[in-house]
Amino acid sequence: MIQPERLKALYASDTTARVLFEHLARRQRDRSETTVDRLLVQLSEHGIRRSDLIRVLRGLEDLGCGRYIEGRWGYKSRFQWEVSLTSVGKVACGQQENVEPLGPPDEAADVDVDVEEETDEGIRHIFHLRPSWTIELVLPEDFSTKEAERLSAFIKALRFEQP
Repeated sequence: MIQPERLKALYASDTTARVLFEHLARRQRDRSETTVDRLLVQLSEHGIRRSDLIRVLRGLEDLGCGRYIEGRWGYKSRFQWEVSLTSVGKVACGQQENVEPLGPPDEAADVDVDVEEETDEGIRHIFHLRPSWTIELVLPEDFSTKEAERLSAFIKALRFEQP
């Protein structure tokens, strides 16, 4: 069981943890897995260093929030959540009392399925082209049918196979 006072102590003592927890607390959806690269992009305005973020993720692993996995063989470094990441952020920030379990796969936006997530720039979509290859698109909220047709025509025009 995760001890809320240890999350709050990490929040109070570490700037990188504070930025991460505040970000997690603002999220709308949980995920079962978060890549280090994606977190760095999301926290870029705060000047978070990769090494500091990894240190905090390893600390969250020690607290029982999940497992940090070092990227190897083409896989990205990532954190696999065993609990609700939004509740981790809220507990650390003092917005709720206890960390909640990670919901069933149909409730959590799992990394293995296409997800939509609102960002400041638009809506982020992930398309799984192959088991080890994903494509990320950030599209405006008012993405039109005409724009979709233009994007589709662009992709169809790409030629990778030998004629």
